[in-house]
Amino acid sequence: MRSGTLSEIGYFAQGCNSWMGTTYSNACGVLVNGGTEAGHTGSGTCSHLGGSKFDLSPTTPVTNYIKNSGQFTYLGIRSDGAAMYKWKSGGAIYAKELTHWDVLVGC
Repeated sequence: MRSGTLSEIGYFAQGCNSWMGTTYSNACGVLVNGGTEAGHTGSGTCSHLGGSKFDLSPTTPVTNYIKNSGQFTYLGIRSDGAAMYKWKSGGAIYAKELTHWDVLVGC
């Protein structure tokens, strides 16, 4: 994973936890459940294999933060049907796939 992708995870957790009213615990239940392991498709820098993407478990607080905090802009529906949201604090794109949030950083 690229360093900016790893940093995004920390920034997201900090922002979500702060939104939940705490900065010292994982109140949002941020859990990365995929990254660059085998089975991810794509090539080039802007892919899982290129280190610019990770998968985030869709806990209720994580999903509520993305959809309801005012920190994300709804971008519409991706070609595969995933709803996309752009984080105002850095520009990463969070797409709600069937079982997780697919996060694209720096592309």
